[in-house]
Amino acid sequence: MKELGTFKKPNTPPGIFSIDLNNAKYQSIIDNFIRYGKNCHDFKTSIIIGSRARDEEPADEWSDLDIVLFAEHHVKYIEETAWLKNIGDFNITFVEDTPIANSKERRVLFTGGLDVDFAIISADCLDELIRSPEVTGVLKNGYKILFDKVKAFRGFDIMEDDKKQETEKVLPTPKTINNLVNDFWYHSVWSAKKLLRGELWTAKTCTDGYLKNLLLKMIERQSALMSDNKTVWHDGRFFEKWAEKSVVNQMSNCFAHYEREDIKRALINTMNLFSRVASDVCLNLEYPYPDEAEEEAKQWIKHHLFEQSDENERFNK
Repeated sequence: MKELGTFKKPNTPPGIFSIDLNNAKYQSIIDNFIRYGKNCHDFKTSIIIGSRARDEEPADEWSDLDIVLFAEHHVKYIEETAWLKNIGDFNITFVEDTPIANSKERRVLFTGGLDVDFAIISADCLDELIRSPEVTGVLKNGYKILFDKVKAFRGFDIMEDDKKQETEKVLPTPKTINNLVNDFWYHSVWSAKKLLRGELWTAKTCTDGYLKNLLLKMIERQSALMSDNKTVWHDGRFFEKWAEKSVVNQMSNCFAHYEREDIKRALINTMNLFSRVASDVCLNLEYPYPDEAEEEAKQWIKHHLFEQSDENERFNK
């Protein structure tokens, strides 16, 4: 195959898909998929997104292959697996939700540990979806066209759409920040209650799951405010590269072992870090910080979860 398709990215012209060592091992899967897709009437347009289609943080030897497929009768290809045998040999596959158009994706582990995610979306959504802010936000990082039978990408200018989005960027409202902060302190107390009851699984899941997700949202806000040129990746991707160094250095103290005292320790450190980051965000945005919410939560936890004064001191570091 001479050319995989068009690759567009801001400040990057369309070009040929260059096969390097990290992409070569997936090439037979890509070739087989293109061959099958061109002959399948239901398959209309397909692109590669993610690390194998971008310049910034490109694919390495551990990267998967992310394929978006627009198809008629798309549910059939989500629910059935027989068609995948035309792509490659596999023993592991399952379906999960994808944020793109609230659709589903079929994830496949092909022989040799080659993992491919097929986000399969109704072809009826194609024209509207590829121009939506939801999708252009993904495409601006890079995409490669595998096939486009309906010419959906003809005349499509991701650079122009990206410029429009840049001018339309909106800061979080005071209400949004206030809700996030109150959510965090509410669930800090909730986590402490589970720990007091002896529900270690639930307490740890909240401390290292739910609270960490809220912390991540606030760290994302902080990093975005600190630098206009820094790419803040979604879901904590490449966290160590874009988060503030002082924040990254503290993260090792914020996660717990499955043990009561360690969950307690992680909860305190997570609370302290959130307090510092959230206060910084509010200061930069000139929003009022809900001090009363933080104080209420900390006082309750001090009273019920800690007995020794030296432990209480750790709240104020």
